[in-house]
Amino acid sequence: MPIDNRTARRIEGSARRPISVSANQRSAHASCGRRACLAVARSVPTRRLITPGSNHGDGCEGVARSASTPRTEEVHLPARGIHHVDLAVSEVARSIDFYTRLLGPLGLAEYGRYPSYRDTEEVVYFDFGRQQFGLRPADGGQHRYYDVGIEHIAFFVDTREEVDDAYQRCLAMGAKVHHRPELDRDIEDYYALFVFDPDGIRVEIACAPSVDRFETDP
Repeated sequence: MPIDNRTARRIEGSARRPISVSANQRSAHASCGRRACLAVARSVPTRRLITPGSNHGDGCEGVARSASTPRTEEVHLPARGIHHVDLAVSEVARSIDFYTRLLGPLGLAEYGRYPSYRDTEEVVYFDFGRQQFGLRPADGGQHRYYDVGIEHIAFFVDTREEVDDAYQRCLAMGAKVHHRPELDRDIEDYYALFVFDPDGIRVEIACAPSVDRFETDP
């Protein structure tokens, strides 16, 4: 039967996170031949609704549950990711040069220039993987690190060698490095470099090859 607010007891939100099952449950599900019961594809955002129920609710007979055992069901969400981020910068040409030199060898490529919704300036857009990144001229002022606004923007790559190469490009450009490449203190295998762009906006280049939740491919 449909899940509604009256029957839902708890929502555990998770994007691209498979359901955890025990070895016995895995064996029982395998015997019924329904692999979809074991995990959710990483490319499909979901959340888990824990509801009262007397059975698994998916047609599998391999897992016995009592009438008081909560039932877990997957609800697919429409989120597909952050499509693009635009930065307002003091000198567009200078920022284009910085980001192209830093990220061009990693795949950053300009794909178009369009008038803004105000029709008073042009926005330059780049592809980076499956996301887009834009630069437009600011009306004025200056960025102050940790004032209201963006704290940093992160660009993900595949390997530590690519992060290290980006660091060397930063040194060659004379860019202000905030933290040279190093492993994160909290997330295992998360390796990152931090550098400030010409306007003082903090930029991260990172990878985490063994961490599935940071996988960016579809």
